[in-house]
Amino acid sequence: MPLVDEPVTSFQATAIVTEQGTAPLFGHSERDQARALIEQAAHPRVREELWEEAAELGLA
Repeated sequence: MPLVDEPVTSFQATAIVTEQGTAPLFGHSERDQARALIEQAAHPRVREELWEEAAELGLA
């Protein structure tokens, strides 16, 4: 295995926590992440709009 000789950065959130709840993300598909974010972390007033956007992106 080759050695890495320069800095490597990576970011994958484990979960998103909001006032509405917690959406687990790590280890889930993009579709499941979108579903969790909308159902468990998004404000109820914007969930319908987010479902529409997710559908346009092929995530719903």
